[in-house]
Amino acid sequence: MSGIEDGNNPMSTLLTIDSHKLDIRVDKLCLTGFRCYKEAVIEFEKDLTVLVAPNGVGKSSILDALAIAFGAMLTRLPKIKGTAPLDTDIKVDADGRRAPYMRISTSLLNGITWDRAERGSERNFKAADLPGFRGLSEVNRLADDIFSGGGSFKFSPARFGLLRYRAWCFRKPDA
Repeated sequence: MSGIEDGNNPMSTLLTIDSHKLDIRVDKLCLTGFRCYKEAVIEFEKDLTVLVAPNGVGKSSILDALAIAFGAMLTRLPKIKGTAPLDTDIKVDADGRRAPYMRISTSLLNGITWDRAERGSERNFKAADLPGFRGLSEVNRLADDIFSGGGSFKFSPARFGLLRYRAWCFRKPDA
């Protein structure tokens, strides 16, 4: 396994593991019952996506959803705690009713897809019962491949400084 830099941009690191590239760029984010979003699909451009909108419409919620989506992957890193969904992430409508559940579905450009979900008002909620629910197994395998340190690739927290920075930025303040 070896690290390869894509062009001159050190932020776009690709890894070659067992003769195929693992690209961790996000392709699509689907939100259901998450904060201000009843349902939303955000498709990201391959090279750069910029979120521009008035205050209070959900830009930070999209970034927090990404932090939650990648939270499981980040917990595979030494001394890093990933962000997990909170009770306050579940959408509450104008009448004060909570959504039945909250779901964040994430797809990468390499085809890996996974979900994070939490129960809202639905007492008998089981994430596995959601249509197309894909759990964390694929992203956990990807994280283990990337961060295991096997082969010639040696994990260095500095190499993944952006992930460490994002984990710090998106952490929830202690109560």
